[in-house]
Amino acid sequence: TALHTYLDERKTELGMLSFDDLEYRALKLLNKDDKVLAKCRQKYQYIMVDEFQDTNERQRQLIYLLAGGSKDELKGRHLFVVGDAKQSIYRFRGADVQVFAKVREEIKQSGGRDIVLAKNFRSRKKILDFCNQVFKVLLSASRQHNMPFEALEPDDQEGIIKPIFWVLEYKKEQRELERQCEGRLIAGEILRLHQEEKLSFSKISI
Repeated sequence: TALHTYLDERKTELGMLSFDDLEYRALKLLNKDDKVLAKCRQKYQYIMVDEFQDTNERQRQLIYLLAGGSKDELKGRHLFVVGDAKQSIYRFRGADVQVFAKVREEIKQSGGRDIVLAKNFRSRKKILDFCNQVFKVLLSASRQHNMPFEALEPDDQEGIIKPIFWVLEYKKEQRELERQCEGRLIAGEILRLHQEEKLSFSKISI
């Protein structure tokens, strides 16, 4: 388009490259120059990519080349990826959660392991039950997500302190006002807990 042509001309004049340009040119170079590819593979013998749910197809091809295969084939050489499809939030800038699903499957097909870390040690059962119930519906209804839902499991130790669990629903037209109310509600609850804590210490000291 005329806009892309104009942007390309301006970037050339200013000697600048966008992030997309860097991805495109890097992939083009690795496909074209075997010596450069061999040198990169020697330098990056082990590759670990975090937040893989937010990658795109071009990035997948780059990683496959560096990991020892072609841009379209994974041979299972020293590649480790970490991700959570439920946390894929960068579709607006080109991320494709289906790339994560594809790589997981190809890692298994190439003899690698697919390790699911389903146990959550940070949240109580009541919270996880609610999240599993809600997000199973939300993700199942998302055509972009299109991946099997993987529920989180609570740790066996419930502990003495029980969680406080609220669900706040916002109306779009009152969002700012309701966020202020949310802040007051949370601050009031913290104050109440603090006062109860002081009272319990007072009883113990007596």
